[in-house]
Amino acid sequence: MQALREQDFKALVDNHPRAIMLATPDARIAYVNLMFQAVTGYLAEEVVGQKPSVLSSGLHSHEFYQTMWRSLNQTGCWEGLIWNRRKNGENYPQWLNIYPVDYQGQRLFAGVFMDVGELTASNERLASLAYYDPLTELPNRSLFQEFLKARVGQRKAGNGCFAVVYIDLDFFKAVNDLHGHDCGDRVLQQAAACVKSVLRDGDVVARLSGDEFAAIVELEDESELPVVCQRMSGIFQAPMLVEHREHFLSASVGAAVFPKHGETASALLQNADRAMHAAKLSVRMVATRASCQPF
Repeated sequence: MQALREQDFKALVDNHPRAIMLATPDARIAYVNLMFQAVTGYLAEEVVGQKPSVLSSGLHSHEFYQTMWRSLNQTGCWEGLIWNRRKNGENYPQWLNIYPVDYQGQRLFAGVFMDVGELTASNERLASLAYYDPLTELPNRSLFQEFLKARVGQRKAGNGCFAVVYIDLDFFKAVNDLHGHDCGDRVLQQAAACVKSVLRDGDVVARLSGDEFAAIVELEDESELPVVCQRMSGIFQAPMLVEHREHFLSASVGAAVFPKHGETASALLQNADRAMHAAKLSVRMVATRASCQPF
């Protein structure tokens, strides 16, 4: 009977759609399922008995892990965004839940996670996480804030700098008012594709709400930022064709650079938002072209 229970347990965990890792209280990996191997690239025999830090990206600060363990000690669980490293050396973001489980009289910690950086994932994952915008399939505000908190927490010396870029579509309300929300949704989908086309693979872009987008843009030097803003504004100079009609928009773009314009995620996003509103005032005065305003 015991063997049957073990077999059922293994079948359940191995075929679970999320990656699962079981670890002992002294931080040793005891078990991983098939999805863990698919996501991380590690075979079970390569990680069982190792410390979970074998997956560490090295991007998080010591304070980040202190906060994690404080939560585990005080509440018994932790949930959040963490950057880990695959076997091939690639860093990727995962949404991780850690909680205790009892198995065969032994207390273990289960880490259940999915790769949230792969935006071409299944609709099931997008719906279940509730951290993606269903219209554009971009991260939503909640997930973007987690990405930003993680990026701020990296604080790697000599790793260049990064900026938060805030994008607001001007005149979008007129599209909804004149042509309806279905047309507006298709315009937003095209706008999301335009924003993504300006950024590089390592950058993160999200739809915050309505016609507002934001991005975390990696920079070698702060002097690169005006070029990024200009490209972001310029991409909206061409009309968008939806339902055989041309729709003309412009984009107000604001930016804040870490750590010059803020050392926390909330400060960076707030200052980028303020810069965007300054740009929007410029658009109202010169409505014939898009405007970019650095913080």
